[in-house]
Amino acid sequence: MTGNDDLFGNIQKITMQLEKTLSDSGKINQDAFYRQSSNYSKELKKILRNYHEISDKEEKHSYTPHINYYRQLQHYLIFMVRYPTILTVPNHSEIQQTLQFIQKKDELIQNIYIRMSKKQQDLFHGNFKHKLEDFFDRKNQKEKNNPQNTSS
Repeated sequence: MTGNDDLFGNIQKITMQLEKTLSDSGKINQDAFYRQSSNYSKELKKILRNYHEISDKEEKHSYTPHINYYRQLQHYLIFMVRYPTILTVPNHSEIQQTLQFIQKKDELIQNIYIRMSKKQQDLFHGNFKHKLEDFFDRKNQKEKNNPQNTSS
């Protein structure tokens, strides 16, 4: 799991900071939350850039469930940034939901994100992709043979 630690070490540290910030039973410090959310997004962007440079397919596939988890967490954070009044309400349901999401990371990856990522990989690299490419190839060939049927 050293590779995961190398790729995800910084974002995990930021996630722990976010968890601590969101665990405050009072009003959440908006500046701290915004700064942490910004750092989180920057780190996720770095992860995605590094992910695309990985050439080993098996290694790449092993990272996909974690990336999908972190992207979903980013959606939770963005939602709270867009609706800052959430941060002013102690124990708001959105805050609690986000905390649970952070605290159940390993369970969620094992029970949801591994399976979901496998389905994504099947769609993007499996039989479905080939059928879709064949369909578009036939459609393009048909349009080349009958140019009057295409709209300009």
